[in-house]
Parts: sequence; structure tokens; C-alpha cells
Amino acid sequence: MIRHNPENERIKHAYLGFLREALGRDAAALDAVAMALHRFETFTGYLDFRTFDREQAGEFKAHLASLSSGRGGSPLSAATITATLRALKAFFAWLAEEKHYRGKIRANDREFLNPNANNARIASARRPSRAPALEDVERAIRTMPSGSDTEKRDRALVAAAILSGARISALASLKLKHLDLASTVPKPRFGPRASSCHSRPRNARRNRSGYCSPHKALSN
Repeated sequence: MIRHNPENERIKHAYLGFLREALGRDAAALDAVAMALHRFETFTGYLDFRTFDREQAGEFKAHLASLSSGRGGSPLSAATITATLRALKAFFAWLAEEKHYRGKIRANDREFLNPNANNARIASARRPSRAPALEDVERAIRTMPSGSDTEKRDRALVAAAILSGARISALASLKLKHLDLASTVPKPRFGPRASSCHSRPRNARRNRSGYCSPHKALSN
């Protein structure tokens, strides 16, 4: 049984290189595109990409709808189906301009890779992110153990995160030299964005230096 097509492999390698070098796509994006191409090739039995037409596109869309995610047998999510189809459409649009492929892939046939309106709407819907209230964070900090140096460090990191809005990656590499120890509350120097007090606790106020200082919020 055929499990790869040498010509397809060559052109896939060229396309992934284009995405990486010309468009600056990261490894996660490249993996998603590679998976979309793999799903399509598996469905067609590794036929040459030159054979692509609207019939293949329609049958592949129906095939995607029948696949399971592998998690309890549930079908692929609307987001996965939409992302797969859009990745394929972008690939064939690029491929149609490549040598030996020009004139083989019709623009109208690529349009048959558009996801249905319902899937596209679900995939693009913004889901509200869940986050604890500031009062919950304050309560968590107050109840955190602080007997050992490690426990004090952990408690301080949580307080620094809520006061500064710093990213986890920044907090993970935080050193004492990055702190303004003269401030009422040592404040990480992470740049102008992180220096805002939009995420400060309810009783926090801004001191003269522009740093966030708590008013009885984290005194215990």
C-alpha cells in the first residue's frame, strides 16, 4: 500500500520552507499545515497533487466530517475542520503558481475547500476566557504558606504577577536585579506595557514613581 508520494513530498517540503522563511510561521503553525496535508493525502491515497479538483475537495470535506478526534470518539471540532480546509486552500493557491503545476489546479476548484458557514462561524466565535476575580487572588495569596524561603518566593511571584501583569515567561526568569527594591512593593521592570496598573488589586494605588503599591491589600 502506497504511504507516500515522492513528488508530493518534494513540493510539501518547498511549501513548508516558504511558510517558515518567507512568511515567518512558527513550528506550531507548520505542524498544523503538515497535518492538514497528511489528512488530505491519506484520504486520496497519496495521489499527485495535480489531480486535485472540486470532486476531491467535496469528498474530502465529507470525509473530515466523518472523522473522530480520538478523544472518546467525538467528531473533529469545527475549529479543526475549518483550519484544515483553510490550510489546504492556501496550499493549493500557492501550488497553482509553481512550475509544473500552473494550469493544473483551477481557482474555482479551490473554492470548494471553503468550510460551511456554520463551521466557520463556530470556529471564529470568541469564547470568554475564565479568570479569577482579584478578590480571589488576594484570598489565595493570604492563605498560601510562607514558612520556608521557597514558599515565600512562590507567594511573592503570585503577588508580582497580579500587581504587574507580567507574563509567566518573564516571571520564570525574574531576578532580584530586575526589581525596584526602593518602591513600596518591589516591582519588576518589564517595560512600559507591564508597568501599567490595569490588573492591580482593588485597594492598590500608584505611587509617585509610577509603580503599583498596595494599600493594605497584601500587607499580611
